[in-house]
Amino acid sequence: MPLVNNKVGDEGSAGAVADGKALVDSLMRVVACYRQLASCVGGCTDSLKLWEELRQTRGKAQDLASATCRHLTAHLRDRSLPQEDRKEMELLWVAFSCSLELLHVDMCKVFNMGDVFSLANTQNLVKTGLQGGGSEVAARALSLPDLNQAQEPHPPRWSGQGRTRHHGAGDRPHLPDDR
Repeated sequence: MPLVNNKVGDEGSAGAVADGKALVDSLMRVVACYRQLASCVGGCTDSLKLWEELRQTRGKAQDLASATCRHLTAHLRDRSLPQEDRKEMELLWVAFSCSLELLHVDMCKVFNMGDVFSLANTQNLVKTGLQGGGSEVAARALSLPDLNQAQEPHPPRWSGQGRTRHHGAGDRPHLPDDR
């Protein structure tokens, strides 16, 4: 996929700075998009479509990062670059480096979350119980027994020996220090 940039100037070093700004700006936008998509991994919007969008966005970010790196390093190595333009290029390099760090952090997060919540292995997915349409979920919710009736009349208490539970009306728990 060729990179098209319509913010390109042709005025020597000033054009090189403008090109660098446009490349870094484009990279920052793509990294922000990847960051937004990465925040959805492992959540309720996680899907195969999300993973495909992540893959495509990561590819765009990597292409832009390569082009930006080539452009900035070529101009920073140029000894004839005016001092003011060199400072601009150095600031662009810092923004470029920060964007790469953010992309790296998000790529690691996506990789780790992909291991935990793999869509290929549904054993590790969180089971929310929400399957089917709204009427099916409502029918299952109505079929549950009343949770208040299922509770015990007295909370369980611990005995000092073996830490076993017992229920007693007026008993207090026996701890090893109680005598």
